[in-house]
Amino acid sequence: AHALLKKFGSLTGIINADVSELMSVKGVGENTAGIIKNYLAVFRRYKLEMIKNKKRLMTFTEVFNYAHTLLEESAREELVVICLDGSHEILNVKTWLGSVNKINVLAREIVGFCYASKGVGVILAHPGAGARPSNDDLAFTKILHSALRSIDVSLLEHIIIGKDEYFSFHKQDLLLKYTQEYEKIFGTTGMGKKELVLAD
Repeated sequence: AHALLKKFGSLTGIINADVSELMSVKGVGENTAGIIKNYLAVFRRYKLEMIKNKKRLMTFTEVFNYAHTLLEESAREELVVICLDGSHEILNVKTWLGSVNKINVLAREIVGFCYASKGVGVILAHPGAGARPSNDDLAFTKILHSALRSIDVSLLEHIIIGKDEYFSFHKQDLLLKYTQEYEKIFGTTGMGKKELVLAD
């Protein structure tokens, strides 16, 4: 186990390694590598079943674990959108698939999805090689934040999940900045004291 962690760096690295890569570690033969891959496949299934039973996302940690489980097997760029109601209950989840390097998602599609789901809070999550937002990520998030805000819906989080790190728009206070900029121009609209928020 120590040799595998040393070579692949993390459990995620071991999970994503193929059989031949596992066999390159001293002491790991074909049978052992096969057992590891089978065990990890069962573990993945277990985790997916567990999150399907998840009813509410109240904290950042819950959001991260939920999104990470959905995205950990992703081999291409995809964007997961989670709609919540006023009690943080998960109403609907949708994934937009794209190329390895870029996702083409229009803000109005997500706004429409949230409106149809009767959501009051939205969470975005997608994989990223370096877990840092690109200029497109920043521009898109700001546009979507304003579009959702205009229909009294909160963008609660946009999280980019890398191999061993993540970037949270919420924790970096970017969403707060976008809210302040929006309210400076448009006021608070219909959103007030009951606005949905995530606990840290």
